[in-house]
Amino acid sequence: MIDLNIQLKRGSFKLDVSLALSHEGVTSLFGPSGSGKTTILRVVAGHEPSASGLVRVAGEVWMDTSKGQFLQPHQRRIGWVSQEVDLFDHLTALGNLKFALDRLKDDTSISMTEVVDWFQIGDLLGRYPRALSGGQRQRVAMARALLRNPRILLLDEPISALDAAARFEILPILDQVAREQELPILYVSHSAREVARLADYVVCVEAGKVVREGTTRDLLSQIEFSSHHGSEQGAVIEAEVVLHDGEDHLSQVRTDAGCLWIPRTDLDLGVRVRLQILARDVSLATAEISQDSILNVLDGVVSELREVEPGVFVVRVLCGEGEKALPILARLTKRSRVRLGIDVNKKVFVRMKSISLLD
Repeated sequence: MIDLNIQLKRGSFKLDVSLALSHEGVTSLFGPSGSGKTTILRVVAGHEPSASGLVRVAGEVWMDTSKGQFLQPHQRRIGWVSQEVDLFDHLTALGNLKFALDRLKDDTSISMTEVVDWFQIGDLLGRYPRALSGGQRQRVAMARALLRNPRILLLDEPISALDAAARFEILPILDQVAREQELPILYVSHSAREVARLADYVVCVEAGKVVREGTTRDLLSQIEFSSHHGSEQGAVIEAEVVLHDGEDHLSQVRTDAGCLWIPRTDLDLGVRVRLQILARDVSLATAEISQDSILNVLDGVVSELREVEPGVFVVRVLCGEGEKALPILARLTKRSRVRLGIDVNKKVFVRMKSISLLD
């Protein structure tokens, strides 16, 4: 486990956070600017000596002010990457990677070759940072952080300054690293789409406090959470690729509530994927409609609804049975809600106009 019970006061800002996180997968610290997300990372890394409380990673105590224990940053096995790339300008990409290896005092379980392959930087090794694009620099920085053989990887909005293409080239790599190395990652972000793609667990931070936390699927489908994210509001579900239709350029995925069609993917059959279904792309019906263009329809039961702005409701529908039921969000007008009689426990048909493959 990663156990955090930390307090810090700086001027009018107060940080008071208590968390018990799994020592595997990706945990996203999510919230608005100034909420304390980066400060939490800095405390874990040992860069805030005025903080008090406890930091314990995989049973190793890095800070316990009640016992006068405090490991200096260089004594903590961390990998750190921020939005501001801190590569050494006088060293090539390869030189930056070797710098990390040379500072290790014990053997690393990750080889240079593995890291270069993961981050696809083999053809960049001879270049200096000034000759690299923003996305290339960040890939080298992440590779260097990994070569430090860290116990935990701390990522502070590392791709927020990149364009969309570069961002979604890097996210699958981080996902692979977390899975194959069983390396815990604390990932700071304010992008709901990044969180939906990468995170296993989400911690929402506001004004120095944890206001809610939970698995990505559960948290992103909560109306209270999702209503703050406008066009990114929606649910995230997991599925398995089960069929490719070459003629119609579609692929079929199996979810706990039934099969869905998505645009054709080259992923192998049996691969697990994440899907995002935005609330604005979902409509509700109280009777089956057979003659229209919608391919994906699931039946479900309304579990919650809330007016999130004047005349606009967000409805949470559970599709499927029991604990595995999929939560789907839909936006509809007050007039539509009244006309259809939409209320809690109402049986409805969830009609999805678009489904995004996040992998």
